[in-house]
Amino acid sequence: MAAAAPTRTLRVGTLVIDNDDRHPVVLARDAATLDLLSGGRLELGPGAGWLRKEYAQAGLSFDPAGVRVERLEEAIIVLKGLFAGGAVDVSGATTASTASKASPSLCRWRSRPSSSARGARGCSLWPGGRPTSSAF
Repeated sequence: MAAAAPTRTLRVGTLVIDNDDRHPVVLARDAATLDLLSGGRLELGPGAGWLRKEYAQAGLSFDPAGVRVERLEEAIIVLKGLFAGGAVDVSGATTASTASKASPSLCRWRSRPSSSARGARGCSLWPGGRPTSSAF
């Protein structure tokens, strides 16, 4: 927020947030708060995680890529539901979430296909579907 405070145009981005680091409902709450404080300039980048060392340091199991991507796909369903302003009730193979809407709603959500492209399928990208110079 310190970088966004002195300007009205600077976007505030997360790069990629490892889905296994925090529950999607907590991430939605935190992201919605940052988006509100930045005047709708947050760009959120959820990812499936890839660095085994980070998992070991956090005491998390480093599951196979397919399992991590499946968890990301389920987390994205939760995030999109909360950001759309609705209640979410998800009972997937790896995620169980029941929550009311994220308040306030997130204005934009950025997602780039990468190693977690399956998880990013169907996500909103940039307004109009691709980045423009005005988005930065």
